[in-house]
Amino acid sequence: MMHMKTALRFLLNTAVCLAVIGAPDSVNAGSGFQPPEPLLRAKQKRLPFAPRRMSFGDTHVFVSGDDQKPSRSSTIVKLETVELGTVRRAKLDISIQELKVKPDGSAVFALGNGPDGSVLTILDGNLQPLSNLVLDKEPGPGSEQPVLSMTSDGKLVISGLRETVLFVDVSDLKSPKLSRFNRKLIDQSNVSAAWYSKRDNVLFYNESNAKALVAVDVKSAQRRSEIRNSYSSFDKGQAARRFSIHAMLGDGPCIPGKNSVFLIAEGGRNSLAYAEYDTRFRALRMLSKVSSSRPGGRQPLIAGSCNLRMIWHGSQSSSQVTQYSLNGSSKSKTIEKVGSVNLGFVPTAFAVSRDGAAAFAVSQRARSIVRFAERARGGRTRVIGDPVVREVQRLLIERGYPVGSIDGILGPSTKEGIALFGKSRGADINPEKDIRGVLEQLQNMK
Repeated sequence: MMHMKTALRFLLNTAVCLAVIGAPDSVNAGSGFQPPEPLLRAKQKRLPFAPRRMSFGDTHVFVSGDDQKPSRSSTIVKLETVELGTVRRAKLDISIQELKVKPDGSAVFALGNGPDGSVLTILDGNLQPLSNLVLDKEPGPGSEQPVLSMTSDGKLVISGLRETVLFVDVSDLKSPKLSRFNRKLIDQSNVSAAWYSKRDNVLFYNESNAKALVAVDVKSAQRRSEIRNSYSSFDKGQAARRFSIHAMLGDGPCIPGKNSVFLIAEGGRNSLAYAEYDTRFRALRMLSKVSSSRPGGRQPLIAGSCNLRMIWHGSQSSSQVTQYSLNGSSKSKTIEKVGSVNLGFVPTAFAVSRDGAAAFAVSQRARSIVRFAERARGGRTRVIGDPVVREVQRLLIERGYPVGSIDGILGPSTKEGIALFGKSRGADINPEKDIRGVLEQLQNMK
C-alpha cells in the first residue's frame, strides 16, 4: 500500500512539474492559433533542362523548362512529390511560358510560343498530347509571362497576351473552344493576370500599370471595387513586373463556399497583403498587410496552401523566402511572420502543396528542383519570436493598436503600440520588464 501511495505522489509531482514547464506556451491558449514551423530542405533533384514553371496535380508535381537557348522547345516532367522520381516526360515544340494542371492531375495545360504564334497545348495526366489551340499568331507584349487560371465550370482564363483576357472551354480536352472577354469591361492593355468566379459572376484582374487588384461585375459591366498599391521609385514598366497576386476563388476546389481571397505581393516595398471579396457587399477588402525591412527584389513570388496557414513570399533575386501564416481564428484575420527559409539558390518559381505540408522550388541557374517539408515531431520550435510577445501583438491589433508585423519580436512598432495602450489606460507600461503584465491587462480588457 505504501508503495502505491509513493507512486501516486510521484506521478502527481511529475504532472505539476510538467504543467509548470509548459506554462510559457499556455499564453497562446487565448487565440488557439499555433502557426506551422518553417519548412526544412528535404530532397533535391537535378533536372536535364532549365526549369521555368511548376504546377501541382493531386499527388504529383509537374515542371516545365527550356531545352536550349534561344528556346525553341520545352520539356515537361511529371515527378513524385516525395522522392521526386520521374514518372513521365514529354517534349513540346513550343517555348512554355505558363503551366497549369487540373487539381486532380487529369489534364495539363501548357501555354507558350511556337512557329504559329501563341499556342495552348493540352495533355492528359500522363503527358500524352490531346490538342493544340492557336491563340494569337503574333505573341503580344505581355506574352513573356502570361497567366492561366481555371473556373469552376471547366474553363481556362488566359491573361497576359495581346488579347489579354481569353476564355477557353476545355470540358472536351480534345476539342477546346476559344472565346474573348467583353472588351468594354476592362482596359485590355493593363491586364497581366485574371480570374473569373462563376458564382459571383465577377472578373478579378491585376491592373499592372496602375498596380491594382480590380473586381468587375460581368452582368452589369461595372467596376465594383479595387485595391491599389503604391510605388515610389519604379517606372510603370518596372512596377508591372513587381506586383504579383495569388488568388483562390470561393467557387474553386480550395475554399468552396467561402469568400474569394487574394495574397498581394509588392516587390518594390517587399510587402504582403491579404484581401477578400465580400460577396454580400460585392467589394474587395484588405484585411491585413505586413512589410519587411529587407529590400524587395525583381518579380515577387507568392504561394500558399488552401487554408493559407502556409504562405511563402520571396522574389527572383534572393534565395531567402519569408514564411507567413494566416491567423483566421482572430477577430480580424491577420498575417503572422513565422520565419525564413534559405532555398540554397535564387528561385525561378516555387509552389506550396494544397495541405501546406510541403513546398517546392525550382531554379533555372541550378537546373534543380528542391522539396521542403515539415520536420519530425519534437525538439525546439523554429517559429521566430517570443510566444508571449506574439499574443500581445495579436491582442493589440484586435483592439486597434498598430504593432507592425505579428512576429513575436518586441520591436519599436510593438513598443509604440503598447505605449499607446498604456496611455489610454493612464498607465506607464514598461514591456521589457513585464511583458506578461501587458498580456494580462490586454486579456482583462472588456
